[in-house]
Order: sequence, then C-alpha cells, then structure tokens
Amino acid sequence: MQLVKRYGQKGKPGVKYWAVADEWPLRNYWKENPDKFVEYYSRLVKKAKAFNPELKLGGPINAFPRTSLIEKLLIECPELDFIAWNMYMSSNANAPLETVYQRTSLLQSSIVACRQISKKIRKKEIPVIVTAYGSNYRAGNPPDFKLAGPSNGVWEALALNKVVRAGAYAAGTFNVLGLDYGMFGPRDSFGIKGGYVPADIDDETIYVRPSARIMRFFSKIYYGAKSLCNRLY
Repeated sequence: MQLVKRYGQKGKPGVKYWAVADEWPLRNYWKENPDKFVEYYSRLVKKAKAFNPELKLGGPINAFPRTSLIEKLLIECPELDFIAWNMYMSSNANAPLETVYQRTSLLQSSIVACRQISKKIRKKEIPVIVTAYGSNYRAGNPPDFKLAGPSNGVWEALALNKVVRAGAYAAGTFNVLGLDYGMFGPRDSFGIKGGYVPADIDDETIYVRPSARIMRFFSKIYYGAKSLCNRLY
C-alpha cells in the first residue's frame, strides 16, 4: 500500500496497471491453503481500489496458472480487473529444445482457459496478462547460454504467436538487460560464452539478441490489432 499511495494517486497515477504481489513467498503454504491465499489477496486488491478506483489490479501472479485458484479469486474479488500469471517452459538449460517448444502450446491453452473462466464467473471477459514468460526460469544455474542465440529467437516467435492467437491483453518478459534473461546489452556475457558474440567485441557495443528482434517485430505488427494482443512489452 505504500507503493500504491506513492505511485497510484488519483488523477494521473504514475502506474495504472498493478500486478499484485508477484509470486508470493510461502508458496507451499498458499498451495495447501488456497482459500486463505484468496482472502489475503482480495483484501489487498480491495484496499488499493478503495484508495484509487482508477487503478487496474490483477492476479494471482502465480508461477504457473492454476485455474482452480483463479476461479476462487474471481468469485471472492469482484474488484479484480485482469487475470495474470507467469509461465516458463523449463527449469534446466539441458532441457531438449523439442520439449521446450512443445510445452509452449500451454501458453495459448491457458490464456483461452482463463478467458472462459472469466466469462463463466463474470458473465463477460476480463483481460488476461502474461506478466512474465520465458523458455527457462532457472537460466543461471546451470547457465543457459542459448537464451542469447537463434534457438531462443525461434522460441520467442512461437511463444508470441501463441499469446497473440489466444487473445492475451499483454505479455511481458522478466528482464530487458542481456544478463541471463534479457533482450540486449553491452558485452553480453551469455552471448559471448555461447559463441554468438565475439569475445573481443567493443565494451560499448550493444548486442541485440534474436529474441529481442522477434519481440520488436511482433510489437510493430500486432500492437493494438483488433482481436489480437493489445501490447507486448
């Protein structure tokens, strides 16, 4: 609420869309006590809305969409403006590309399922936002150097195709700077170690990863398109 009061003032809020409490800790506790999770989450959403009704608040921002929890939250919290969650396709740099690519269809099916849930409970659709998506949520251990290379550009195109086809309102990546995750940056260490960037590259040269080029393409082509993804960031 301190953040809401600072950046969500009435009139011209500095932040309008709020993904409430990204991947709350005590995840095993919340998994075992979904009703308690929904109670606390709803309380926070209602409190922020009471401070400024102009704000758009969403959730539950799980590490993976759980439709049973989303249903409970929509029933308990009519103030919720959008459904949001994170989704990663693997947890290991050694996961076969074929497996990662195949699992990406879950993005589309999960978005569609959430749209249907909101129709059932609210009698209308509310937006679905994929607050963070990626091919590997544990990219640093062991290092997943291919995130800086062409195969991840192919995966990005596949993922955004699924997001657009499913009618998501928005989709976001975890990071912008080219560290383990990310889009671009000077002396991209993952790019260098993966062999995609020369080791003697100038320190000020910005390496734009293939995934960044794909995201830019989708942003230019599909931004604001009717019945498609409204924005990619």
